[in-house]
Amino acid sequence: KAESALIQILTNNKELLDRQIDKERLEQFINLCHHGQRSERIIQLLAATCSCKGEAIQNNQYDITDVLISNEATRNRLLLSIRKNPTTQHIEIFNNEPSQQQWLPLN
Repeated sequence: KAESALIQILTNNKELLDRQIDKERLEQFINLCHHGQRSERIIQLLAATCSCKGEAIQNNQYDITDVLISNEATRNRLLLSIRKNPTTQHIEIFNNEPSQQQWLPLN
């Protein structure tokens, strides 16, 4: 698939990651996840844009973070909400699926 080819092209290609992957392109990748295509390949693609040979690609990391947290719908759909239950003191995550919205124990 196209995602696999793009992952191969981006992996360990710092110049391409620095010069060709901009915030708009990263937002397109994130939007694929937000609109129901949360496949492992899309996540791998985003991960490939974040580092090269163990070195952080900070601009891409900052841009991904900005895109994820600046849009409430994207944030709610793609990021986990975590809390410490005030009664039990257990760590919980929020299941944000529309039909099953509830706090669930992490353990």
